[in-house]
This record gives sequence, structure tokens and C-alpha cells, in this order.
Amino acid sequence: MNTFLSGVIEIPSNLLCYIFLEKFGRRWPNGGALLVTAVIELALVPILLLRPDMSELLTALSTLGKGAITFAFGSIYLYTSELFPTPEDVWLPMPSVIFGVLSTLTGSLVLLLPETKGHKIPDTVEEAEQIGRSRKKGRPIPDIDVVIEWNYPKDDVKGSFENKGYDENISSEKTRNLSMEEPNENDSITRL
Repeated sequence: MNTFLSGVIEIPSNLLCYIFLEKFGRRWPNGGALLVTAVIELALVPILLLRPDMSELLTALSTLGKGAITFAFGSIYLYTSELFPTPEDVWLPMPSVIFGVLSTLTGSLVLLLPETKGHKIPDTVEEAEQIGRSRKKGRPIPDIDVVIEWNYPKDDVKGSFENKGYDENISSEKTRNLSMEEPNENDSITRL
């Protein structure tokens, strides 16, 4: 739902951006949208720290903040193109060269990042450092051990699932791949 709201808020934000830019100019709508974004996002901080259970209020404020920054982002394109017009004597392929070089640079840098598909994402700095150390030594990225207990009450055929955290002392006979087999009663599973 949050992703849906985040996308939907862009429609009225962009429409209001167009109306405000035509009616009030460029500077005040852009500056105002950035200030509104700042106020909303800073208002989220005490709520997140003191009352993180107020999910409806957090969602509403986050959505309004996303709308305000969308407004600012839309207006800055027009404002900067009017403030800094492109001189007519610029070499015609220059924008393509700039975009091409920067895309090559960033694309190459992204290829240095570790692959995350099929791996557990690190939850702590220590786990992330473990991945970094393995990468430097040329080893494949290690999966972080996860222990999951399946609890099947006697009267419940489907059972329930609980994540019990990390445990390195699980015996190999109780270790199996989660995607391979269904767990047995009171079975603990580690994904390696």
C-alpha cells in the first residue's frame, strides 16, 4: 500500500507543480516545496523515535513528504534550464558524450558491487563486513547462517513458522535447504 501511495501522490504533485509554476513563478514554488519537504520529514523523526506504532500517521506524513519532493523535483528542471540556458555555441554532441561517459563510469562501478540475488541481505554491520572481507580474498559471497524453527502443534496440520535468530551449533543432520523439503515436526533448519 505504501508503494502504491508513493506512486499515486506524484500525479497531483506534478499537476500542482505545473499550476503553481505558471501562477507564482519559479523561485517561490520550488523553495516552498523544499521547505515543506523539510518540515514534514523532520516532523517524522520524533514520531519514529517516540511512537513508531502510529503507522497511519507515519504513512500519511511520508506520502505528503514524497508529494512535496516530487513537486520540487519537477519544478527544478524548468527553473535550472531558465537560470542556466545552454549557449548556442556548445558542441552539439556534448550532452551525449557527458551522459555516455558518466553512464560507463557508474555502470562499471556497479559491476564491482556483490551480487545479492539468492543471498540473505546482511542485517548488521558485522555481517556486511564479513561479505566485504570474503570479496577481497576472491571467495564467493558467503551466505549468513539463518536458523529457522518450524513448530507444528499436534492439532494443527499446517503448523506455524517462527524465526528464532542465529545459531551456529545446529547439527548437520538437522540442516537442509529450505526449498528442498518440508520440515518435520519440531525440526530446525539452517540455510547455508
